[in-house]
Amino acid sequence: MKSHRYTGVVGFAIWSLRFLGGMAIIVSAAFSGLVFWNAPLSNQLNTAACLGVFALIFGGTLGLLLIYMFPEIQANLEGMTIWFFGRPIPILWSDVIDVKQLWIPFGHVYVVRARKVTFFHRLYGWAYTRSLLPSSFATR
Repeated sequence: MKSHRYTGVVGFAIWSLRFLGGMAIIVSAAFSGLVFWNAPLSNQLNTAACLGVFALIFGGTLGLLLIYMFPEIQANLEGMTIWFFGRPIPILWSDVIDVKQLWIPFGHVYVVRARKVTFFHRLYGWAYTRSLLPSSFATR
């Protein structure tokens, strides 16, 4: 099984994305906590509660998107395995729909669209390929 790890400048950039994702989760949780803490002082309790829930969901989703944007990948003859939330997700080669290269100025980034990944990966598919097919990223 061939394993792909990110090293060098790309590895630093990916760890920076993961750090920013963690910070987004922490900041949104802190902001939501402050909103919920001060909600009884507001004359619009429902509005404050909705703002706190929205900030928590938006910041959490953004943080997770950044943290898991470039997963660790292992490939073999049957397919590839990506790691998401600390667990392996196997993707058979027959489930891979296509591989597209994104244009970015710093290197080669590939979007792998597959039939079966996770529901969360549909957000990547929508953001980068305007499709609701689950997608994952790789770089070389």
